Amino acid sequence: MIREDLSARLKILAPSILIPSFHGDTGARPFSGEWWSSPAIRLVDPETGNLVPDDKSLDRGKEYQVRIHLRNIGLLPAIGIHVEVYSRFPSKEPETSASSQNMKLLFRYIEPKPITAGGELYTITPKEPSRKWGEFLFYEIVHFNGGGKFIGAPCIIVRAFIPIFPYSASFDCRVNYSVAYWNTPGIFRGLPDLKKEPDLLDV
Repeated sequence: MIREDLSARLKILAPSILIPSFHGDTGARPFSGEWWSSPAIRLVDPETGNLVPDDKSLDRGKEYQVRIHLRNIGLLPAIGIHVEVYSRFPSKEPETSASSQNMKLLFRYIEPKPITAGGELYTITPKEPSRKWGEFLFYEIVHFNGGGKFIGAPCIIVRAFIPIFPYSASFDCRVNYSVAYWNTPGIFRGLPDLKKEPDLLDV
């Protein structure tokens, strides 16, 4: 009984990370409506440090970073926030768990800066020169489409949590405010000729 009481109190006092799924999102769940256009997720050009405009095409083989807006809606400072960034082909429904075969992990890191209670910050995925992020996402699109036709840009999924505190394992942003989705609006430039590069279909 005492352990249950302590657990309940800890959950109330714990830091709680919100990744807004829409403008004005306070973390109230569940919600209905457009869940795939989070304003908290955007691409960054590492060469300039600037956000990539929504109407700008993406370059195949270029490394991009992801900027994520995190808010701490809990009553304690958030320290040691784990951030995961996934890609998947756009779908009509959110994922339910990390075991989904549709999702591919792009980044996993710990945000070095804390967020005060009621505070916020913009975290940016680390630079990884060995990973050509745009090319990786293109491969995923080819793989999911099966026939090798380029039909659109991928969806980015972000999850944030602090392992020492209770958190939801659900990847449905309509019920878990620590997960958000963003369908990237751009298209890739410099696409290969799949007849000349058929090996791309084997990834």
